[in-house]
Amino acid sequence: MKKKTKITRWQDHDPPPANSIVQTMHVEGITYQRKFIACGKERCRKGCADGRPSHGPYWYAMHWNAKTGKTKAVYVGKNEPSLTQISNHVTEED
Repeated sequence: MKKKTKITRWQDHDPPPANSIVQTMHVEGITYQRKFIACGKERCRKGCADGRPSHGPYWYAMHWNAKTGKTKAVYVGKNEPSLTQISNHVTEED
């Protein structure tokens, strides 16, 4: 499998960056993104109340749906996707 990775200099102990996407990986036509998310609660103490995604980062598999013309994000988990998870996503696309 061909795997391209773009990594920023964000580390786990750093505060959330201004851009919510901290890592992108393209494998077999599927884009995986490691990103921060906002919980939407106005009393969030992590920073979501200020309009800044502050939870995570979590991995998502991004799927394009040609019928609806929308991108769907499928939660993968806190850790980088394993080869098994990647092959499952590739199989689902076929």
